[in-house]
Amino acid sequence: MKASELPDEVEILIAGAGPAGLAAAQELARAGARTLLVDARPRLGHPLRCAEATRAALFEELGVEGRRSWIRWQLKGTVGVLIVDRQRLEEDLARLVGTRGVAVRPATSVVGVGPWDGSGRTVLLQTSETRREVRARLVIAADGVASRVARLAGLETRLGLGELAACV
Repeated sequence: MKASELPDEVEILIAGAGPAGLAAAQELARAGARTLLVDARPRLGHPLRCAEATRAALFEELGVEGRRSWIRWQLKGTVGVLIVDRQRLEEDLARLVGTRGVAVRPATSVVGVGPWDGSGRTVLLQTSETRREVRARLVIAADGVASRVARLAGLETRLGLGELAACV
């Protein structure tokens, strides 16, 4: 990606194109906010660290028509619980929010977050080719439970074992 493909300024920068980042991007697209969605992974939805079980109502809540290719199977004996193909879902939702005005930039890492100056922050982005500063009024750290981006902004995100949950 070339530095020219990154805007100089946005209203909102979302770091992380997983479920939380994509849901935020979808809502911000509806609201018409000038949004940049970046993800460190060169291919969205890959590699996956977990599978996803969700409610069938998720797609309606996101304001998108569910696609059969997103659903691996529906759990029998449950009311509307689906196991989704997260890779396809994330790739398709990223394309969708891109058509709705969100600038989506995979293979772009947040490597620095400047302090709040009363009107926004400067975020340092790294691509394979360059480093570039982007000004954002709001930064959403959607890069996982122990967010590295939030730590760059000065927030403590390390969790103790008693604060984590796992499922099979």
